[in-house]
Amino acid sequence: DEIVDEISELDNITDVSKEKILYRSYFEDLNFIPGILTSELEYERENPGEYEEWFNLEILVKENKLWGYNESELSSNFRTNTFELVEGKHITEADEGKILISDTLAELNRLKIGDCINAKITGYQVGFGEAEQIIASKELEIVGIYHVNTVQRISEFTAETDIAGNYIICDLKTVQEMERLRNEASNMSDDLRYDEVVFFV
Repeated sequence: DEIVDEISELDNITDVSKEKILYRSYFEDLNFIPGILTSELEYERENPGEYEEWFNLEILVKENKLWGYNESELSSNFRTNTFELVEGKHITEADEGKILISDTLAELNRLKIGDCINAKITGYQVGFGEAEQIIASKELEIVGIYHVNTVQRISEFTAETDIAGNYIICDLKTVQEMERLRNEASNMSDDLRYDEVVFFV
C-alpha cells in the first residue's frame, strides 16, 4: 500500500484499481456451472474408490476463487466490456461482505439482489486437512449481477474456476481478511501484495 499511495500522489494519476485473488474458498450451498470437477465427481460416483481418499471431489466441486477489488467497475473484465453490470451496483472501496455474480449463476441457484451466500475456508482448503475445521466464514451479500458478453467455449475439461460465469467478484477488504485468517492457520506470513494494480492517468 505504501508503494501504491506513493504512485497515486503523482501528477495526473486519476484512479487506481487493486486486485487480489483468494484461491480455494468453499461455497457449500452454491452450484457452479459444470466443468471438469463435476465430470470427475460423476465418474467417481459410478466408479467408487478410483481416487485417493484425501481427494474429496464433493468438496472440490464447491470450491471457487474470490476476485477482490477496491472498485469492481475498474477491473479489466468490466473495462473491456467482457462483463456488463445488468442489475444492482458495483463494489466500491467502502463495501465489505459484498459480491457480484453472473446472471447465469444467479439463475442456476435462484438467487437475486440482496440474497446472501456463505464463503468458508476450512482445514481442507488449507493443505487438504479436516473439512470440519472452520478457519474463516463470511456471509456475502449479492449487490450486483453481471452478464458475460463474450462467448466462451466450455467443455467437460474446462475447470469450474476458469468459467467466466462462475466468477465471484468481491470487495477487497473481505478477501484480505479471509486470506489473513488462512495464512494464520497455515503458519504463513501475511502476504500484503496485490495480484495486480492498475493506475489510470
